[in-house]
Amino acid sequence: MTPEMGEGQRLNQALDAAVRAARGGSLGMGGGEGTYEQLGESAGERVRDALRERVVEAARERLADIARERVRDVLRQRLAQDIRSALLEGQTGMGGFDFDRVAVRLSERLSDALHERVVEAIRERVSEAIRERLHAGIREAVLEGQLGQMLGRDEAEQVSQRLRERLEPEIRDRLVGLARERLREAIRERVGQAARERLREALMSAAQAGGGDAERIVSVVRERLQEAIEERVVEGLRERLRDVAREGLEGAARERVREGLRSALSERMAGLRGQRQMLGGALAEQLRGRLVERLRERLAEGLRERLESTIKERIEESVRERAAAAVRAALAEASLTGNIEVEPMAESIRFRLLDEIRHNIGEGLRARVREHLRERLGDAVRDVVVESLAEHTSNGITPGVH
Repeated sequence: MTPEMGEGQRLNQALDAAVRAARGGSLGMGGGEGTYEQLGESAGERVRDALRERVVEAARERLADIARERVRDVLRQRLAQDIRSALLEGQTGMGGFDFDRVAVRLSERLSDALHERVVEAIRERVSEAIRERLHAGIREAVLEGQLGQMLGRDEAEQVSQRLRERLEPEIRDRLVGLARERLREAIRERVGQAARERLREALMSAAQAGGGDAERIVSVVRERLQEAIEERVVEGLRERLRDVAREGLEGAARERVREGLRSALSERMAGLRGQRQMLGGALAEQLRGRLVERLRERLAEGLRERLESTIKERIEESVRERAAAAVRAALAEASLTGNIEVEPMAESIRFRLLDEIRHNIGEGLRARVREHLRERLGDAVRDVVVESLAEHTSNGITPGVH
């Protein structure tokens, strides 16, 4: 028996003893701790299988549709301006023109915007994308298994609801984090591919149709490139989102399903009415006071240093990735007027850096706080509960087993 399992059993015994004392008799569980442990493990396997078989592919398809909508919006809003800026930077000495440079610059400008907006769309709508299949899969896995038969329909519904409440935010955070991490290169690669293959042809057609009108030429190039870029990017995202959905769902299931089921079943074994009575008295106040004190100490410890380090890293990363492109774009805009002025150039660079730095810092802080809480919150709460219940049982309640 591992130390973690031994401590979990002692905690369950202490809870059972306290509740029996509060109610003045037996809990009437209809099943012992070992029985529930085995049924919980079986239900956990069923839930993990349901997520893998029913939710992963549905989540991938829904996220791909969300990404397509956002890719289309971004291309409609800014492709023409990015083409103008890239064409300006494609000029070389002696009247030459570098198509490869234009393709690279267009890829850099467009890829960063597409990546940020696609990740933003996934963050906003990922719950909508997974909720229906996630809820149905968990409910079916719990209700139709042996655990559901032992608990009965109503209590099995409560267990599945508790499990959904624990899993959904974890899955959402994992999917958003994996999307930010995995989609950038896929987008950059597909935009660059489409630009290299279609740009020269698009410019030749535009030059023939535009009759020397620069805006008409840019418009024709945009029309020729937009569909190609959209199809290539969405195709690449669809492939990469399969891995994102699978890793996000399976990772959350691997780490959280067992914990969620144990928590829900522990509440069932303790008896909801008896637990409310117990928490209504002195023990509840003792737990509250200790939780405030212990969590304040344990959670604050080391957090400031982590957050400061993350902010510095994310600022450096954002500036390193975006500064060159921001400066080139500002210079290109200034060249249109033939006059480089400090304030307009500074504002142009600031505008291009602001969103990237803000989003990157926000994602970094959320990830670091989530990691910090994952490492410390569970142990801190467990320690307080064990200490408080140990004191409570020492005042006349003797822990026992079923």
